[in-house]
Amino acid sequence: MDLVALGLASSDTQVRNSCATAKAIAVQAFGRPAEALELAHSVIGGQDPGSRRYAYAEACLAAWRLDAETELGELIRYVDGLPAGDAIPSMRAQADRFAGLLAARRGDDVTGIKRFRQAADVFRQLGYPFELAQVLLEHGEMLCERGAADGAEPLLAEAGATFAELRAEPWLERVAKARERTFA
Repeated sequence: MDLVALGLASSDTQVRNSCATAKAIAVQAFGRPAEALELAHSVIGGQDPGSRRYAYAEACLAAWRLDAETELGELIRYVDGLPAGDAIPSMRAQADRFAGLLAARRGDDVTGIKRFRQAADVFRQLGYPFELAQVLLEHGEMLCERGAADGAEPLLAEAGATFAELRAEPWLERVAKARERTFA
């Protein structure tokens, strides 16, 4: 974190953005989503697409963890409103992912399913297995909550296989819990 602090003071915008994003990821992992959200916001509107995509994902996650639906809605609308060339596909997929989560929370299953599927399609095309598995799990959890276990099982199976391959134990546990609640 000392190196990140040095980078945050750099005169180079790319270095500052990279360090702000790295710190946002770290503080998010330490359970400080409000700080992560603030750091990520400083990068999202910038011109560095590499840092911006990671900062956007962290900002959405932080807003979700804070139950800041208004903030999350603004983040989603920000990307939805960008011209086609201004948002890289992974940002659009994250917007779809969190729009799906938000719609599911609000009971709008049609929108939730549509946005989850859009996110999954993009992550699959990009070859982002972890992000794809996250979306599949979240979509599967939503279907389980709605009593649609048959539709959830293929999503949970694919997510579980990916998380197992990646050795993402906490995510594997979440898949197991979803299955337990649904198929017990």
